[in-house]
Amino acid sequence: MKFLLDENIPVTVLKSLEKSGFDAVSVLQYEGLKSDLEIIKTAAREKRIIITYDRDFGELVFKAGHKSYGIIYLRFEPFNPQIVSRQISILLEEKSIKFQRSFVVLEKDKVRVRPLP
Repeated sequence: MKFLLDENIPVTVLKSLEKSGFDAVSVLQYEGLKSDLEIIKTAAREKRIIITYDRDFGELVFKAGHKSYGIIYLRFEPFNPQIVSRQISILLEEKSIKFQRSFVVLEKDKVRVRPLP
């Protein structure tokens, strides 16, 4: 799987994903990639799953109808980057979740998966 990390995701998460063998990049590595819509379009073109704390992505795909390859929305307090990395690692080990074409909400104690339109 390939991931595009929003600017609100700690760099330690990026390094953890890379260490686990995933193709992961941060929006901070792209020149001129500013808006959430640009992020969605770039991620879809590159077939990357967005990881973000920004709930606006849900509105862009469900209300505005923009196409996305997949989104993991983190909905818990990021007490420290190591906890965020650990939570994402545990989530990605879950074989029953299809991340492509899904909006995955990761909360502290549960995961919700909703197919993208």
